[in-house]
Amino acid sequence: RVFTVPRAEMGLYHIMNHMILLLALCAATTGLTRPLLTRSEFAQRAAASLLVFGPPSPPASAAELAIGSSERDCRKRGDCLETGNLDGALGFNWGGRDRCAASDPTCTTGGAKVESLNAVDFSPPSAPGGEAVSWIVSLTVEVARETAEVRIGLFGDSSRADQLLSVFSGKGFVTGPRLELEPGLGVTSSPLRVVDGAATLTALDTQTQRMQFGIKSQAVSFARRQGLRKAPDDFVPQPRPRPLPQEAAGPAALSSRPAPGLLLMDRRGLGWLDEAVDDDEAFSSLFELTGWGRDKAREDAGRVAVGKCMDEESMRVLHRLATLPVNKKFAGIVGATKGPPLVGVKILSARLEEIAAAVVREP
Repeated sequence: RVFTVPRAEMGLYHIMNHMILLLALCAATTGLTRPLLTRSEFAQRAAASLLVFGPPSPPASAAELAIGSSERDCRKRGDCLETGNLDGALGFNWGGRDRCAASDPTCTTGGAKVESLNAVDFSPPSAPGGEAVSWIVSLTVEVARETAEVRIGLFGDSSRADQLLSVFSGKGFVTGPRLELEPGLGVTSSPLRVVDGAATLTALDTQTQRMQFGIKSQAVSFARRQGLRKAPDDFVPQPRPRPLPQEAAGPAALSSRPAPGLLLMDRRGLGWLDEAVDDDEAFSSLFELTGWGRDKAREDAGRVAVGKCMDEESMRVLHRLATLPVNKKFAGIVGATKGPPLVGVKILSARLEEIAAAVVREP
């Protein structure tokens, strides 16, 4: 496999190198009584270099790219690192000019256009363990400045579902002392809310198509909501809550390959999907949504399903999110499959509907 550089690009490289040498020569002689090159002489030399190399030749009609079918296949399967295909794992894409725009609804992972959705099953999943849906949360999500609605049903009467209901409601989720919310106590704090763009799609795994939603920074979210450049120095984020007891009511354990469209949480409750961060970023992983990718059983250790997408339209929106192009370099790890999407995805609003009473509660 050979990467052929067009002749036009080689000419530009030579011109740039020649100009750099001339600039370096001028800089090295600035301390002399008389510089080796005056401004007019430098301009003449630069113009002469352009005449020598001539105008760029037209781009080649076709170039041989340093990528083969093995790289493309392993990227599609998501196992480049496991199979030792370093070119595919590093994510080199010499055909970058052919990549689609990340905001294009047909643009998918890797910058390729989606070919067909006929083979995708958009049927809503069944609840693991036969759990009944007691609440429906209608999320208005903004994707690349376009809005869509995702309807998610929460299972049963569990402590985890109660935590999510608090986060989605207008009152918010409070884990610290409520006195800190009162003015005049020398501290500034705020309940945890996901609406008004506070919660975003913080990470997407191109291999498993897991979508991770959360509040990246409570301080930044608070400042944005208040119209400030930064949070005040006395701002105190909501700390992680105490882990929920393992015997708390909840659905059965996940299967080895969960169906797409399930909402997952940590068994211990909100704020425990990522223990390595401080309180300000503790809720950057509030919950996950499963996609159509290849899941690994070890990633589901400690996770339970507490909700699911309710209809085909919501599943279609979910598929759009699951196939967004991802900035893998953000992770800083060679062969990483996880990173933030290249387009912004945020939750604008949430509407809660209790199934038993059939009452719609506005947050």
